[in-house]
Amino acid sequence: MQRDHEPAQLTLLQRTDVLIDGVYRQDKNDDIGLRGSDNQRIHFLSGAYTEQSALFTLATRRMEFHISGDAEVLMVGIPPRKLAESFNSFLKPIL
Repeated sequence: MQRDHEPAQLTLLQRTDVLIDGVYRQDKNDDIGLRGSDNQRIHFLSGAYTEQSALFTLATRRMEFHISGDAEVLMVGIPPRKLAESFNSFLKPIL
């Protein structure tokens, strides 16, 4: 993380429990934890989630789908790589 911050940035960091740092790279998506790709770093800034660090670094990703009566689908969570790839392939001809 950079060391020189504006006051608004410092305020935001003081209110942040966990910061995931780094650019998401699809080719480095290893389907582990709550970060997007394995080049990203996880910073526990407040200590609030230190005991749950395994969720961020080791846990299997999960998804929930909520389907409404209006044919709307809400997808919650971080999709596993294969699900995201399949979903994108499915949508490509439609879009």
